[in-house]
Amino acid sequence: MKSIPSLFAIAGALGLILVAQPADACQRKGHHRAGKAHHLIQMIVRSAELTPDQKRQLKAMRKQFKQERQGVDKSAFRAQRQAMKQKMAAAIESGDSAELEEVFALKSELQAKHQRMKLKKLSQVLSILTDEQRARVAQKMRRKHARRGKWGGGDAD
Repeated sequence: MKSIPSLFAIAGALGLILVAQPADACQRKGHHRAGKAHHLIQMIVRSAELTPDQKRQLKAMRKQFKQERQGVDKSAFRAQRQAMKQKMAAAIESGDSAELEEVFALKSELQAKHQRMKLKKLSQVLSILTDEQRARVAQKMRRKHARRGKWGGGDAD
């Protein structure tokens, strides 16, 4: 009978370790490498109907973003993430809630850093749009949001 609660505790600990990984989308490979911001920027570019000059500016921005990503020390990030996983496992094993709070604060800090990077990229892309283009993008977003709410696939607020 004692093995069932310990089995649940181990399963919960493994689940927390997997959840504790920060979402640093800039360092992931493949289709989903940039997360929601990537899809938002794609939607903006498609619906804004960019001029040839704006397309050149966007291409230069993408090149700059790529260079910035290459300049990031990925090994330091990986080491920090690995340390966070180990700290999480130790905190779960010891049952130390203060240590768990510390790990989740670190996770939140890493996620906030990532959000700031996405916001910077998005604001730079929006800066090349005209008022008409921004209005067109906003209208498309409203329609998409309303359609999602109508079908029950999202929040219609």
